[in-house]
Amino acid sequence: MNRMLWIILVLTLAFSLQAQVYINEVDYDQTGTDTGEFIELVGPDNTSLDGYAIELVNGSSGAVYLTIDLTGQAIPADNVSGYGFFVISYDANPVANTDLGVAGFTIQNGAPDGLVLKLNGTVVDGFSYEGAITNNADFTAGMAITPEESGADVDNSLGRLTLGFDANNQNQYFAQTPALPSPGEINTAHGQVLGADTPPVIFGITRTPFIPAENENTTISADVTDDSDVALVELRYWINDGDTTAITMSISAGNTYTGDIPEAEYLDGDVIGYLIYAEDDNAQGSESSASGFLAGTTPIGTLHLADANGAILYDGLDARVTGVATVSNGTYSVTNLDVYVQDATGGVNVFAFGVDTSYVFTAGNSYTVVGEIDQFNGKTEIIPGDTSDITDNGPDTVPAYEVLTLADLLADPEAYEGTLVAVENATNTGNGDTWPDTLGSFSRNIEISDDGGTTVLTFRIDDNTSIIGTAEPTWPVAVGGIFSQFDNSAPYDGGYQLLPRGVEDVDIILVSVDPVEGPALAREFRLHGNYPNPFNPSTNIRFDLVENGPVSLVVFNALGQKVRNLVERNLSAGSFTAVWNGMDNNGNVAPSGIYFAVLQAGQQQQTIRMTLLK
Repeated sequence: MNRMLWIILVLTLAFSLQAQVYINEVDYDQTGTDTGEFIELVGPDNTSLDGYAIELVNGSSGAVYLTIDLTGQAIPADNVSGYGFFVISYDANPVANTDLGVAGFTIQNGAPDGLVLKLNGTVVDGFSYEGAITNNADFTAGMAITPEESGADVDNSLGRLTLGFDANNQNQYFAQTPALPSPGEINTAHGQVLGADTPPVIFGITRTPFIPAENENTTISADVTDDSDVALVELRYWINDGDTTAITMSISAGNTYTGDIPEAEYLDGDVIGYLIYAEDDNAQGSESSASGFLAGTTPIGTLHLADANGAILYDGLDARVTGVATVSNGTYSVTNLDVYVQDATGGVNVFAFGVDTSYVFTAGNSYTVVGEIDQFNGKTEIIPGDTSDITDNGPDTVPAYEVLTLADLLADPEAYEGTLVAVENATNTGNGDTWPDTLGSFSRNIEISDDGGTTVLTFRIDDNTSIIGTAEPTWPVAVGGIFSQFDNSAPYDGGYQLLPRGVEDVDIILVSVDPVEGPALAREFRLHGNYPNPFNPSTNIRFDLVENGPVSLVVFNALGQKVRNLVERNLSAGSFTAVWNGMDNNGNVAPSGIYFAVLQAGQQQQTIRMTLLK
């Protein structure tokens, strides 16, 4: 299957999971006090309800306001074409054929509200009424049904016509006009028909391992049931731009079928898509929605691949990335995990709702993150399920600033999105917000330029950063931070921002690094002795690099305290000279004494001793 066709399939294919048990009828409103509300389920006679639960959801907040655990219950043998009806109602106001009374049971009246039926945590049926629910992940817009209990229909009920669940079109299964309630019976007034043979039910699809290494098979499991017999279950998968391969899945236990995608089929970074197809003994087929992942550890830059409109190609797929954290949690949000990691190919936002500052995510440590690739207002994210999907690999080195002009930065912005960059000679154009120089200030968008206003960029100061309450710098200065994007409509080609992490990204001291003239490349990594030494007031520090990449040159005092960040940037292989003028990072004159310059590039490090005399 062509990669682009598969991506379109992931985005548009109807969610076709079906369940043997369905929500058959709901009465959520009556004239005056609601005393006869009920929910009715339908399923084959004597079907166990172990593992099933109903969640009632408030459409305004998206919160679950009541959960009804049905474990221990069963569909009665009412034998209406082999089906029975199970009713849940308020125990103080029972209705006919009530099977379960729930104390305090009440159903909210909508605009909108909704309910879902889950089996072992997976949604197998559900709908919203009087509008779509947009703030709960269990609901899609297609789960909104149009009939509602209002006006003359307030004492009627919503009733199912036929069995099935389609998250993109639940309306097709329900009568479009409310009718007289019939708890514990077939929905005759709604026009319901039962007894027709239905296709197999596919649910509970899992993948082990969640993201395989390139030398690991991927085992796909799914539960498949049918009202007669299951004749065939296939795992259908495709790799990158390849054709679809189908393998027959086998029963591993009960109704669970498994099949493997062989590790020989893929390498690190390959895109794997798959779905489950099942067929019953009457040749009726069902197909699950498509899922997909990137195998192994994916270079972060790959996540940013996009189409002509800036929409990322792998939106909705799962992946594993490893990179160094360029910002600690709590910097951009105190309620959610909102940080960035960066490798040699690029950077990406790691975002997860509800992970507050009690979780420690430290700038300078290496992290491996497993999650879903997502695009939010043009910005590429990877979203872990929870903190167990994040592995702290220990201390590393924060990548150096990529020092760029605004013109160069905006000429190829997607190449730098999510990475740590710096802009020299930036000025405040005065066309944005005012500087947040008082405590309690809100986030500000400062417009900056480095070429007199021809090229501009938003310097967005978040209200959680240490910049709030500090004095505005005397422009022009060097500024830095994470290069990001906030563009709420396609094509995603604007809304770029520079997000400073704190005061350290305002008025950066970027020491001039001058290449040493000469045709020969450096032959070894080396930090030469500084000259003059002893010195006053300044000294030259020469160093040789044999590889391109991030470089840091830092001055420490005899106590091991950092005094000055001389170099924090990416450099090409070659020989360079930096000058230390005897000033610290705050612009103060350093006292006489012994100092150490430490050069680091990748895993290599060298140190020299320097003497400052006054």
